Amino acid sequence: MKKIGQGRTAEVFDLENGRVVKLMLPGFPEKELQEELHCAQEVGQFDLPAPKCYGIVEMDGRKGLVYDLAAGESLRQHMLRTGEIEGDMARMARAHRRILGCAYSGGKDIRKWLRWQTERSKLLEDTLKKRALEVMDALPDGNALLHGDFHPDNVQFDGGRVMVIDWMNLARGCPECDIARTCFLMRDSALPQDMPQAQREEFQQIRRRAAAAYLKEMGKTEEQLRPWTTAILAARTAEVPTEEETLLPRIQKLLNGEEITG
Repeated sequence: MKKIGQGRTAEVFDLENGRVVKLMLPGFPEKELQEELHCAQEVGQFDLPAPKCYGIVEMDGRKGLVYDLAAGESLRQHMLRTGEIEGDMARMARAHRRILGCAYSGGKDIRKWLRWQTERSKLLEDTLKKRALEVMDALPDGNALLHGDFHPDNVQFDGGRVMVIDWMNLARGCPECDIARTCFLMRDSALPQDMPQAQREEFQQIRRRAAAAYLKEMGKTEEQLRPWTTAILAARTAEVPTEEETLLPRIQKLLNGEEITG
């Protein structure tokens, strides 16, 4: 089998029959594999551009999942290679609108999950945490299907169609939550520490332009998303505490009503 990709938890191999196998790295919990299978089965209920999952297999002593091949390259790769930022963001937004248009009664309640993460955060001091939780309490419920990790690296493009991958953070809730998280992941999530400064500055400019184009396509403004962005960043202090230096000042600005563009 030809290895075609690797992530933090798994390696992906081409089965050469239009399918791939995602083999988990040693030590990967069986429970999380079952959870990924469940998410894939949930997504399979909808008519969405997502690879079909064919279940759990075991190869060479390792367990994994078989999926349809998501051909092409990620939208991030395509965007950097071609410079088609606005076009790629239009493709991405169309796929996201299609997902968010699905009514969903399963999965985790995103409001409860954000609150749980914020409550267990060790980085937020009590006053800041209290203010963030008050913002969360005022957020609306929703029953939209949320991807939970929707960004250009999780959207494949083969020149004709897109395919959305990595559904492990599947949830239900208000569409604005997923849109706000996408904007954060695209524009403000931490860059690799070993990235040269010149490359870092150039890539950050591209990220800002892409996030602005995506937001325009989704018909939303930063101000409309402010409460959800506050909740997402507060929760992320527990989810990814290594981003403390960037998260805490931005949460403070959001709560103080200050300017929030990247």
